[in-house]
Formats: sequence, structure tokens, C-alpha cells
Amino acid sequence: MANAPRQLFVEGHNDLHVIVHTVRKLRTDLNDNAEEWFGGFQIVTQKGASNDTKAQQEFFLALRQRRMEHEYRYGLVLDADDVTGKRVDQRWQGLVKELRMEFQAEDIEKWGLSIPVDPPPGGWIAKVPNGPSFGIWLMPDNQHNGGLEAFLRPMVPPLAKDLWNFAVGATDTAREEHGAQFANCHRDKAHLHAFLAWGKEPGRPYGRAIEANDLIPSAAPSASAFVKWFGEVFER
Repeated sequence: MANAPRQLFVEGHNDLHVIVHTVRKLRTDLNDNAEEWFGGFQIVTQKGASNDTKAQQEFFLALRQRRMEHEYRYGLVLDADDVTGKRVDQRWQGLVKELRMEFQAEDIEKWGLSIPVDPPPGGWIAKVPNGPSFGIWLMPDNQHNGGLEAFLRPMVPPLAKDLWNFAVGATDTAREEHGAQFANCHRDKAHLHAFLAWGKEPGRPYGRAIEANDLIPSAAPSASAFVKWFGEVFER
């Protein structure tokens, strides 16, 4: 799989499972072909500290190695939050700097690549003539600070709004009054895990929660935008 023509670079397995199940829920046209299609991907996940840095490094290394081979498609998905220490504007500026180092100014102009100053709302996609296509998505929506949990939060079903509000209140009270030790930068994660802990099957992982409709991608505009970006990057 090292030379798979479709390669997705993510920070970890949670991100991977959320992406796969979100795409499958919203791309019903894939139907029975979903397993075969995803089976053709090389999924590059990271373990340990600085997952975001490793994912970014692997993404640019792949581009460098295959920059003139048109059949390759690359996607990079990163968080932009306080946990990584790089909020959405900082994250994008760092990527722009690396893109301009990777593709010299004359190549950018010759190929007609557009590298915007600010991250585009629908994710960023570039197609190198006679070279690879690649795209970058910053969680949750390329506009706001946040990570995977901020992407998932709008998927809470409308009928579960009261339970969600209760989970948020109980989680915050646990920290403020009862010594719960999660850091403030992990507040979104604590809220979501508390909510999922009270589901029909308590504590389903994120991907399985989407599969079981504990979280509903169709309720989240950012999920639909992500799936559109994903399909365009990988041409499906």
C-alpha cells in the first residue's frame, strides 16, 4: 500500500473512523462499493506526541516524492485548536509557508495554483497539471478554531438536545465543583464523551457512534462540506 494512488493523512485512528463513517453516511451512492473504495486508500495515521506535525510531514514527503505523477491523490486533515497549540489562522499560515517552500513561485504561477491568504470555507484543493491532486482540511470547518470534537458536536441529533445540554452542564459542574481534572482545552472532548456515555450502548467510539446514529452527520452543514471536499480531492 506504500504506493497507493489515494492517500489520506490524519492525526489518529479516531479521525480516521470519523471520516470513513461520515463519508459513508452522506455518500449513499457508494453503497456496496464503499468497502472496495476505501480499501484502495493508504491511511496514514500517527501515534504518540506531535501527531499533527508527523501527519503534515508525511503529507509533504508524499507530495515531494510523487509531484509529477498525475494518478496520485493526497488529503491532509488536521485539527486547529488549543490542544495542538495552532489555531486555525496559525495552522493555515504554517501550511502556506510550507506549500510555498515545496512549490517554487514560478511553478505556482505556471501551474495556476491558488494559495489563498486565509483558509477557504470549503477546504483547499489543488491540482498540479500532469501531477497529483491534493487537498487540506482544517477541523472543524476551515473557519473556526477547534478539533475533531468541534466537528462532531453539530451531529448531536435534534431530539437529543436536552440530553446534550444536561451532559454539558454535568461535565462543567464536575470540573468546577467536584475536582474533575480534565484541562479546559479538552472541554469539548469531555462533553462529547459524557453525552455518548449515556447512549443505548454506553461509550461508543466516535466512528461507531456515527454508524449507530448516536451522531448524525446530515445534521451538520460542516460534515456535508467536508464530504464534498473529500469527494473532490479523491475524485469520487
